[in-house]
Amino acid sequence: VNVEDDDGLMNDDSSHNKHLPKALTNSPCSIASTSGPAFPPFNEQVKERAGWLIGLLFLQSCSSFIIQYNQTFLQNHMVIVQFLTMLVGAGGNAGNQASVRVIRSLAVGTLNRHTMDQFLRQEAKMALCLSALIGTTGFIRAALFRTPPGETIAITTS
Repeated sequence: VNVEDDDGLMNDDSSHNKHLPKALTNSPCSIASTSGPAFPPFNEQVKERAGWLIGLLFLQSCSSFIIQYNQTFLQNHMVIVQFLTMLVGAGGNAGNQASVRVIRSLAVGTLNRHTMDQFLRQEAKMALCLSALIGTTGFIRAALFRTPPGETIAITTS
């Protein structure tokens, strides 16, 4: 039974959620839920997000130790430094794409215990295919810039 509120809008969960996938409306963590606050308190969000970001900041600082350890090598092969941003960016973008796909699949209900193996196999094949394509593209870029063969191979395999 639909009941009109004072504002003239229908107030029935089945009617205002009918455009959402069933997995979202029947989930205990449903984003379509009308009870409770829409978002966690601001301070709670800051603590959670800052914790992750600060942890990642420290983890990513490890790259400076690796660069420092290989400083002599990098000084002798400066061309590799010119490709570092390309390599780091490509890796970060590929990881973000996979993460977004996992989150989206979880949200719409297509990734679950029954589909996990198939999903992981597909992502493994995707990783191999994309790494071959990105590696080839990196090789072509290095070759076009007349990068010495040793550095070109190092860049391509990275």
